[in-house]
Amino acid sequence: MNRIKEILVVHHSHTDWGYTTHQSQIQEKHLRFLDEALILCRGNRDRESEMRYRWTCESAWVAREYLRTRTPAQCREFLEAVSCGDIEVAALPLQPTPLADARTIRASLTLLDELRGEGIPISVALGCDINGLSWPWADALLDAGVTAVCMAMNFVCGGGLPRWTYFQWKAPSGRLLPCWQGTHYNQGAYWGLNHEAYGIAEVAGERVKELEGLPFGKILLQVTNIPPDNMGPHPGYLSGLSEYNRLASENGWPRMRTALLHEWTSWLCANVKESPVYEGDWTDWWAAGVGSTPRETAALLDAQRRVSLAEANGLEPRVSTEVRRKIFLAAEHTWGASTSITAPYRLASLAGLSAKQNLIYEAAYASNEALRASLGNEVVMHDANFESFDPAWAAVVGGNAKESDRLSAPASGEAEAAPWDELLGADFGMALLEEPVEEGRRAWYERGSFRAPDTAGQWTDGSLLRRKSLADVKTELLRKGSELHVEIAFALDYTTDPRAVYLLFPFLQKADAILVDVGGAWADPRHQQIPGSCVNWWTLHSGVLMRCGEAALLWTPWDAPLTMFDAPCAAPPKEKNLLEPPTLVSWALNTYWFTNFSALSGGEYRFRYRLKYWPVAPGMDAVEAYIRADPLPAYPSIARVARTSQENLQ
Repeated sequence: MNRIKEILVVHHSHTDWGYTTHQSQIQEKHLRFLDEALILCRGNRDRESEMRYRWTCESAWVAREYLRTRTPAQCREFLEAVSCGDIEVAALPLQPTPLADARTIRASLTLLDELRGEGIPISVALGCDINGLSWPWADALLDAGVTAVCMAMNFVCGGGLPRWTYFQWKAPSGRLLPCWQGTHYNQGAYWGLNHEAYGIAEVAGERVKELEGLPFGKILLQVTNIPPDNMGPHPGYLSGLSEYNRLASENGWPRMRTALLHEWTSWLCANVKESPVYEGDWTDWWAAGVGSTPRETAALLDAQRRVSLAEANGLEPRVSTEVRRKIFLAAEHTWGASTSITAPYRLASLAGLSAKQNLIYEAAYASNEALRASLGNEVVMHDANFESFDPAWAAVVGGNAKESDRLSAPASGEAEAAPWDELLGADFGMALLEEPVEEGRRAWYERGSFRAPDTAGQWTDGSLLRRKSLADVKTELLRKGSELHVEIAFALDYTTDPRAVYLLFPFLQKADAILVDVGGAWADPRHQQIPGSCVNWWTLHSGVLMRCGEAALLWTPWDAPLTMFDAPCAAPPKEKNLLEPPTLVSWALNTYWFTNFSALSGGEYRFRYRLKYWPVAPGMDAVEAYIRADPLPAYPSIARVARTSQENLQ
């Protein structure tokens, strides 16, 4: 039996910053889409309510830029369309990656204050394409006045909760944020509303049957254009909607009407009284792609740490917001062109990747300038891939040596060292190179998206992946009492073939408790996670905190945020992480994606890690204070500049 009586059709354009055309053109395209939407709204305003043209602006960033760059007359018309219920602005500034930390997230959401100041109500966040949101988003959205989240995932090479799931996301603060896990953001094409190959009359009956058994009186149906990314309003979808309603009257189906996003979430929150509560990180499968550009990813994380240090040294809030918005734009989910893998040397692919790199480098230099301004001194940019520790501070060895062979004695006058020999496993710091054997990148993609292999049984023994210990690895160590800094460097030949590098960090002692920092919130990777999220890899910021008996250990990956647990496992999907005893795997590099991200890897790579040991486990407040006190401990020159400046101010 079909309980659904009404289908709410929400029309929008998915914002993919650089996927279908160069990044420099994307913003203007979406501004033109708003121009076109206003024309269509104006021309359909006299129609009956269910057939009025309505448009949802997926990204608040686009709405802000429209008001900033369009003429006063155009801005007035836009605000009038919002006021009369023709246009809505959703709350996510852009579609993010987990690289943005809590402070950057909150800085991006200040856009909502600007838009509300113009009289635009904003209450619902619309996530499209991406497979989740990092846990800090829950509190940040609630604090920004957002009352619900709608997620329209692209399930290719990812996953999530079952489609059409309503739940409460328990934020780190304990508050609940209503969330809707819907279908693909262009489900309207599946229904034939805007499809080029078939019309709605051919498929409507089958689609209505798929709604049977859903416990809702209404349902949301999102529709974009064809193709679905970075395309403008589709005037023809109203014709498809009209044709469907004619068939609905004849067959007793639920009727369709145009709607705005908040109409759906308001109805959902008011009428669905019981829903499951899920706590933890909404871990994004698609974050894997940030490992395709290790140097740029490291620079982006570095930028956030630099602006954090600048903020601690009195950076003007206005400047902080500007820099963090640059970081947020650079951390948007699109890395490059749709052809980046299939035709990596095509001009569009090269230009797209170059533009993404430029966004990241602009954010990095802006953060460096902010740090310089806050300290009153000149600060030299640190590049993890071309600088290493002061050789006088480090023990230098080559190859994948055992930890016992590498640790030197504490320097004279140094505080008592941590018992590293009792903590670190024999393969600590080992580097593994992984390459698909036969079907290349497509094989991993098929496995990652839960599809059956072409040949039955092909993957039962993992034979499509080949691993070996990476040769000519240089490891530098700096031991300072209760801290151990590790830098691992290696070089690879340049290639566009798929491959991955894993750096292993096994620990000997059982961890009684484990928490990971996902950018401003600490979660247990064994159970604090939205069901269906990515278990295989997490995107970490301050790292992993382990309590071992009375002691505690913090492991921080400075440059490579993608982290696996127990063993390297890019595919197939894991059900849970064990961590008994904990082995942390830094997924330092991978070019396994089949689109958008970089296919090219090669050259010299350097990755830094820090371990901090406490003989008596501190409380979380003390851990946070330790992290805030020295956000750049792997940068001796910057740390010295900061201390010198602070001393001069006293």
